[in-house]
Amino acid sequence: MVQAYLKNVMADTQNNSFVLIVGVRNSMNYLPIWIGSCEGMAILTRLKGTELPRPMTHDLLSSIIHGTDTTPNKLILTQASRGTYFALLFANRADGDILAIDIRPSDGIALAVREKFDIFIDDRIDTVDPVEQPEKHERLMGMFRPILPDDIP
Repeated sequence: MVQAYLKNVMADTQNNSFVLIVGVRNSMNYLPIWIGSCEGMAILTRLKGTELPRPMTHDLLSSIIHGTDTTPNKLILTQASRGTYFALLFANRADGDILAIDIRPSDGIALAVREKFDIFIDDRIDTVDPVEQPEKHERLMGMFRPILPDDIP
């Protein structure tokens, strides 16, 4: 298992969606995860620090977790199957129990951005190495465009 972080959020101009670039700590490797526009905007507005008049779904999830005396402590991207990634959110309960909650990676990362807990990638998931896989890296980066500050509400 390797420690990771949200390196960037980009737009996939060919598929009209967002792509999370999850970087591997102490490495140039990364994992691109395609997500929906709602999840992408939820992450971007939090990263920009935009205060919204009403809570978003991920804010609600955070409130529920804390309201049950539970503290999220890590997200593990556990596996990939035919382009779909799976993740587990681990949370500590006040009574000492540890919960492992099945969660979509986009929702887990949106929560990690809010709650500031660690992200990990299971060793079974292949990441992109731009040095060892330059063609794949160039093809992927050709599909994405950076999100500009003016793109974020």
